[in-house]
Amino acid sequence: MPESFPQDKKRRRMSKPKSKNGCITCKVRRVKCDEGKPVCLRCCNFGMKCDGYSVRRSRQDPRQAVRPILPSPSYSAVGMGSSTQRNGHPSIKARQTPLTKTPSTILTIPRRSTLSSISPSKEAQEVLKRESLVLMHCPSANRFKTQREYLYHEFFRSNVAEQLSGFMPSTLWNQSVLQAAEAEPFILDAVVAIAAMNKIISGAPDMRDWDAHLLFSDDHKFAVEKYQHSLLRMRRAILNGKMDARMALMACLLTICFENSYGRRDIALWHTANGLRLTKGFAIPMSSSGQSPPELSGSPSPMTCTVEDELGAVFSRLNISAMVLVDYRSGAEHQSLRDGLGQATRSMPREFTTIEEATTYGNMIISRCWHFIKIIEHPDREPNPYTPMEQGKRWIRTDIRYGRSPCSGWNPWTGTNETVPDKWLKEARTCADEMEGWFTAFNPLMRRFQRSPRTFWKEYPQATLLCLQAKSCLVSVCGSIYTRETDWDAHLPEFKEIVSLLDIYLASKPKQRYFVFDGETIAYLLQVVCKCRDGSVRRMALKLLEDRPRRESCWDTRYAAHVGRWVMTLEERGGGVGES
Repeated sequence: MPESFPQDKKRRRMSKPKSKNGCITCKVRRVKCDEGKPVCLRCCNFGMKCDGYSVRRSRQDPRQAVRPILPSPSYSAVGMGSSTQRNGHPSIKARQTPLTKTPSTILTIPRRSTLSSISPSKEAQEVLKRESLVLMHCPSANRFKTQREYLYHEFFRSNVAEQLSGFMPSTLWNQSVLQAAEAEPFILDAVVAIAAMNKIISGAPDMRDWDAHLLFSDDHKFAVEKYQHSLLRMRRAILNGKMDARMALMACLLTICFENSYGRRDIALWHTANGLRLTKGFAIPMSSSGQSPPELSGSPSPMTCTVEDELGAVFSRLNISAMVLVDYRSGAEHQSLRDGLGQATRSMPREFTTIEEATTYGNMIISRCWHFIKIIEHPDREPNPYTPMEQGKRWIRTDIRYGRSPCSGWNPWTGTNETVPDKWLKEARTCADEMEGWFTAFNPLMRRFQRSPRTFWKEYPQATLLCLQAKSCLVSVCGSIYTRETDWDAHLPEFKEIVSLLDIYLASKPKQRYFVFDGETIAYLLQVVCKCRDGSVRRMALKLLEDRPRRESCWDTRYAAHVGRWVMTLEERGGGVGES
């Protein structure tokens, strides 16, 4: 029997490190590459093009990797909790918000004992104090349901917020509102809706609201839907008791902004009056720059500024803009609001040192003067704080038809042989003295800006606008007791100066369609067109209205120009305003 041959043992492949240096083509084909340079021989024999080799990246020692360094404890931000670890180094706890429970970016601190010995310089401390820097985690992307919401939010942040701020610098729109949108869905919906409406305004500057909405039907539909969602969520928050004073005022502010941009100015005026009552009910200071003077607020530092202060300041300026257009409040309510600002003149300094200080006192006195003008226009109007919307619309149409507003200067004795009672003459003289006292304190500051307009390139336009607003208010106070249209001829120098100042101010603004939340220039140009009887001056004012289309609060240059041209045509052909 033949011997059986021994079976060969199964040969095993030698274990060696797998090479990762093959060409790109062989890696895709998942075959072994001979790693020939400059091209792979295997690819050439197979008849394929060799795509070459990828560049290897050097591996970095993880111990040498760059890690973010947090500031020392003296840099700790307000609103961030801090604790101490066992090794003595501080750790930062991210503030928890209803939207995100954990931060999307983790910040770590290097294990170095020298970090705790680092302290910021005095310059850095001043910057941190001035800018109020806050270390926060990255916002969650879950806030936006669609890409369109995100794009409109970015459009609001980068464009709309700056326009809404107007001539007075404020952090309300580009900081406070955006921060509130992070926490409250109804604020976010309103912000997105306002951005969509602003896109329509800038896209169709010369069209009527209805025609522009039809042209941008998709943007219009999206804006209305987001606004409806915002209103429903606002109502739900009120019913559930989850809306505090700050959020209530901010919701009212955004509602006014949307209604003005949409074109429903009667509803915007109605919400403005309600917002003013809210500020009064919540006892929020209504200084006009967001900073209450120390004599009025009792605060030891006049530089402190809260969100409530800014909201009160915005509603104060909105109140002036609304009163210049139309007003349906009773004389008693105007008297109460006027008395509440009585301390402004008693605490006013002899000379202003900053534009913010001049704006604060100036807008307080302007508010007092306009409350007096509205009292003398309707001294016998009965109190009716909850006037129905239809009655408010009728008053708006009636006042504009008979030239009572925005031209002002109408009183029950206009066009009659009766004389104005001494009581109102004395009140008018008091308002004029208060306004002239403000000019005495303001003129040195204005002259300093005029001497160096390039140095004060930011303050000079603000001071110019503030000056023309005060001059227009002073003319309106004097005209509130006139009984003849010819009495306005005494203010021809003031009218010329107002047009000149407006020309200077508008030259510093972009010549494009924009929307400003506060009233700036339109009402004062319309006053010149309607009350100045010099043809060249009123045509210059009318040209400034027509050449620069814009919206300011409840004012629109297109409507103002139509009203001004209508009044001018009637007067120049010998007819009265109320005869049409």
